[in-house]
Amino acid sequence: MDSGTYTESINFQGKLITVKSIHGATKTKLIGSAGVTLVTFENGESFHASIEGFRMEGGSIAILCRNSAPTIRRNLLIDQVTTVDGAITLEGVTQGSTGGSAATIINNTIVNCSGSGIMDRSTVPPIIKNTIIVGSGTYGIDWNTAVIKPLFHPDLSYNDLWNNASNYHNVTDSGIGAISADPKFFGQFGLWAPFSPCIDAGDPDPLYNDPDGSRNDMGVYPYPEGGPLPGGGFKDASPTPREFALHQNFPNPFNPTTRISFELPVQAEWKLTIYNVMGQVVEQFSSKSDPGQVEVNWNASDYASGVYFYKLQAGEYTSKRKMMLLK
Repeated sequence: MDSGTYTESINFQGKLITVKSIHGATKTKLIGSAGVTLVTFENGESFHASIEGFRMEGGSIAILCRNSAPTIRRNLLIDQVTTVDGAITLEGVTQGSTGGSAATIINNTIVNCSGSGIMDRSTVPPIIKNTIIVGSGTYGIDWNTAVIKPLFHPDLSYNDLWNNASNYHNVTDSGIGAISADPKFFGQFGLWAPFSPCIDAGDPDPLYNDPDGSRNDMGVYPYPEGGPLPGGGFKDASPTPREFALHQNFPNPFNPTTRISFELPVQAEWKLTIYNVMGQVVEQFSSKSDPGQVEVNWNASDYASGVYFYKLQAGEYTSKRKMMLLK
């Protein structure tokens, strides 16, 4: 698929095809509204069916596998809203059932799902490796088969699960190369060199090497895609944003610091205002920035636990989101 922002859902309908973004997850987005599943495999698709190189935002489930075993590679999944499922959900033929969904999940980044990062109800072990899962509301990986048997245990290796409500559920072996550390994202979830522990921390098998030939980096974006910054760091390879956007803060809930990011398609003066539930302004940030992604770090050490709102004004654009401070 060409770069762009799409609101359509994708159902593979049993076809053993690869649906791949030409330019990768920095340039190709799938946007879902409440209750929507963005990508569905439900007709016995095998590993020959694959989804690769997309940024999937919102919706209820980003990728649903029902009695299917596709390949899921180099996708960025953000802000899925679900209570009993995961951003990636592996299950049987009906919602919540168990079944053979032995997907191969490699080099994905899953951020801020209100449910689990990966919900595994598969009775055949899926492969999950080189993947970063952060900020999930329940579990990073939830192994939730009806009958827990060692034979069904997911095949895990070289993953980073960090700052989820709980990183694992029922998982007895997080696998070789597993870490639990701040991935130190930079820009649109790239890896911040030389500080990120996820750089050169993926599977060392040359089969998984990054495009530059170096050892695999965990997550969707291999460093130095986009090129290193002077003195170290990562310059995200994403193009100039096509539209204004205010993202969900991360982490959320948080204590006491959180990061708020937004995108500017043009140079603009902007103002970011933080309110309490009474509508009172508690903090305000403002500046003028060039096109691209802007990040603001808020330290709420002086404020009480509770719900807060943040509002971005940039030119004619206005957007507001909610966040939770838990001390």
